[in-house]
Amino acid sequence: MAAPAPDKMPVSRSGFNAENFSSICIPVGLHFGRDIFEPLCAAGNWKLIEYRLDMLREGKIEDILREKPALLIIPTFYKINADIAKILKENTAALASVSTGIDHVDMPSLKNSGIEYFYAPGMNAKSVAEYVISAFPLLVPEERLLKPGEMIVGLIGYGRIGRTIGEYLAKLSIKYIYNDPFLGDDFDSRPLKEVLACDIVSFHVPLTDTGPHPTRDMIDDEYISQIRPGASIINTARGSIFTSRSFRQLCANFRSIMDVFPSEPPGVEMIELPTYATPHVAGYNASARAGGGVHVARQFAEWAGLRYESIPIPEIIESKINVIDFLNAESSMLKKNPGSFSSRRDSYPLRGGWKEARRTMERFSSFHKKILTNLV
Repeated sequence: MAAPAPDKMPVSRSGFNAENFSSICIPVGLHFGRDIFEPLCAAGNWKLIEYRLDMLREGKIEDILREKPALLIIPTFYKINADIAKILKENTAALASVSTGIDHVDMPSLKNSGIEYFYAPGMNAKSVAEYVISAFPLLVPEERLLKPGEMIVGLIGYGRIGRTIGEYLAKLSIKYIYNDPFLGDDFDSRPLKEVLACDIVSFHVPLTDTGPHPTRDMIDDEYISQIRPGASIINTARGSIFTSRSFRQLCANFRSIMDVFPSEPPGVEMIELPTYATPHVAGYNASARAGGGVHVARQFAEWAGLRYESIPIPEIIESKINVIDFLNAESSMLKKNPGSFSSRRDSYPLRGGWKEARRTMERFSSFHKKILTNLV
């Protein structure tokens, strides 16, 4: 796509002026990054710059900002506080994360600095749901999964991801209940104690510090005491819903799959504690990564008044790993090399989803074949 001539640049209703900036900056290795953001750069008459994520860890954000980015794509591990917001103020127009959640961003400080923020809520819902349900045979005997009514799944949080999982479970004839205190009378939210008595308890809450039901450190001794003995736990939400103490206690008493940790990157001990551990990649399948990038590019283009034609979001990709059988190997690799948490997440390979796995479904277990038959 050819860049429009500067004197014919589209006008932004936000007051944004494309000519004040020189680039869009994205992390090295962002999947589909060039395919998504080069057309956006053409629309703004900018260049595309790729920066190393270690520059953020090393406190070198000002080196990135020398490129005068109209849009800076940041990972969720990078915390935007009041001091960082001040640095951003004169050097960029907008930030974005190609993922869900805003708990890494001090939104009032960013707003006071006049910086717009874009993210991709819900774009990883299918990826996380596929991760969670594909992992069930690691926690529960397959015969129980295949027999309707044999087990119950409890969902803590029933937003986009929780509802996607619930929809899939219903199609698999697996009973589920959920607890979400923010839902209205149209929903059948059950008491927390009832949900914690399920065979598998899976967490899908945002990380919040305020309001009537803050989730930071919400899992304490009293909370854990209500979980049914013999239950299994999956957490793909936020690690900070646990304290370090409650994380240790829960992992010591229950079979568990942990994709997130109280602090990240976690230490060796924390990675060794869960039955299975992965480096915060539940939402990282190929379509989720592409979808998140396209979503924020579209949002930014609309805000900036740019003409932008996005790439189609891939549903089937050629990949060496897929969600059906990757988790056990991923966990073993992380436990053997705990120091690889950040590097693995930073350069995570393309992971296929259920649609790709269906092409070779004959090699999978009966439960996984049921998933691929009923849900794809």
